[in-house]
Amino acid sequence: SQVHIYEKANNTDKSITVLFFFTEKEEKKIDRALEDLQIKKKENIMNAKYEEIDNKYVVTLEGEMDTAAAIDAEEVLKPLYTSDGKDVLIDCKGLEYIASSGLRILLSIVKGVRTTGNKVILRDVSKEINNILKLTGFINFFEME
Repeated sequence: SQVHIYEKANNTDKSITVLFFFTEKEEKKIDRALEDLQIKKKENIMNAKYEEIDNKYVVTLEGEMDTAAAIDAEEVLKPLYTSDGKDVLIDCKGLEYIASSGLRILLSIVKGVRTTGNKVILRDVSKEINNILKLTGFINFFEME
């Protein structure tokens, strides 16, 4: 695989894999590929997606949003920076870690959504992520569910 070649060429055993998908059909193909590769738990994979449900955007964040993953997550979530009058619900149930670059993405979403008087709601935030939000003061920008 390309990952193995990269790791050998760079004398490392640490690398990231970025998988983009835009439809449910593509997501299922990725899930099958991960299964074929015998990656049962999606370790070291950051999944960021959003969809419109009941006149609001529902964002799903899964995995570790470290600095490298945040770059790719931002590309997926950037359309939410310019609000079109909808609330944004961010499901954090599967979010295991968030770096400052991930917090910046969330703040950019808040800025865009608030310009139209709408709100950003965080759902199922882990204790660890909640502590990060409290320490940084970011918790004040969101409604919590």
